Amino acid sequence: MKKVALFLLILASSMQMSFSQVPDQYLGLTPPGNTPEVFAPGIVSLPGRNERVITFSPSGHEIFFAIGNWPTRHTMYIQYKDSAWTTPELASFSTGRSAEEPFFSMDGDRVYYYAYPPDSSMNADIYYSEKTGDVWGDPVNLGTTLNTTGDEFHPNIVNDGSLYFANGAGKTCRAQYSGGGFLPRVLLPNNVNSDIWPDHYVAPDESYMIFTSTRAGGFGSSDLYVSFRNADDSWTTPQNLGGKINTAGYEGSADVTPDGKYMTYNNIADIYWVKIDNVIDSLKALSGVFTSISKNFNQRSFKIFPNPSTGQFTLSFASVPYKTAIVEISNLEGEIILKDKVENYSTIDLSHVRKGIYLIKLVFDNEILINKVCLE
Repeated sequence: MKKVALFLLILASSMQMSFSQVPDQYLGLTPPGNTPEVFAPGIVSLPGRNERVITFSPSGHEIFFAIGNWPTRHTMYIQYKDSAWTTPELASFSTGRSAEEPFFSMDGDRVYYYAYPPDSSMNADIYYSEKTGDVWGDPVNLGTTLNTTGDEFHPNIVNDGSLYFANGAGKTCRAQYSGGGFLPRVLLPNNVNSDIWPDHYVAPDESYMIFTSTRAGGFGSSDLYVSFRNADDSWTTPQNLGGKINTAGYEGSADVTPDGKYMTYNNIADIYWVKIDNVIDSLKALSGVFTSISKNFNQRSFKIFPNPSTGQFTLSFASVPYKTAIVEISNLEGEIILKDKVENYSTIDLSHVRKGIYLIKLVFDNEILINKVCLE
């Protein structure tokens, strides 16, 4: 009996400490792969509660997330302190008022959010709080240059201090930061701003954005799309993030972790997360904006024939001064189907994979070339 009691005591102690004695990133959770998972069930995502919009500090040691239903929504706070994660608690700036959609500044010393005046659900403005020691300060209004007598929501700060946000009509605007303040807002173009409440996430370098849209051709009532910024500051045609992420229901309120690897988003009532960097890279290439491509890309190319193909095709890269290359073939969801060393005029067999469009990347000594093949 004593041995059983001792075993139960050890088991109980181990369960009690399991949340505190964890690594200092993502609450100690194992990050997801290409299949979305509920984020921190039982800690962040709770049954019967609506959670949305989560943001991580640059160090990964602090987390804010929003709970509740409009217009009464609040922001919760978790931190990694003394080698332990704290229990989620109401953020100090959310006490006595509806405040949500938190977003960390690039240095982690500020958190931005929208809030209503205390005990009110009218005239939402964008605020920020600064951290002094371990304490987050009172709400500070961003001022009348940016806030109006109407509503402003969903702040998103980028590297140069500029701010993306939603106006009272549910459209996304950008306000350039200059000289210690914000210039007048500018609406984003219609091809990425045609819906109401797109809730944009914009990457720190403004190279891409993820947003919610109900446009035709999606998987459900509201899907997540990505668009990439061109050199002339226009935005590419939005691309759906695919059927693994988007469902027949609602997806929205996307954010990306500071390391750029994982996307968090709201699905009905819970927060989900999924590996996203591979998906972003694949869709970026198909948009015509490539990463890590040499300056010679526009002058060089490789051929795929036949294309479209029934499964077997040949790669020809006679126009480049290399005899071999590493070929990497992936689907539109970023999953690598094939990776191998090839020579010029090598034959590739993809007859075993499903029909569709695939991205083909050839990696040489100091150059990368990208093309796509259609399997019919």
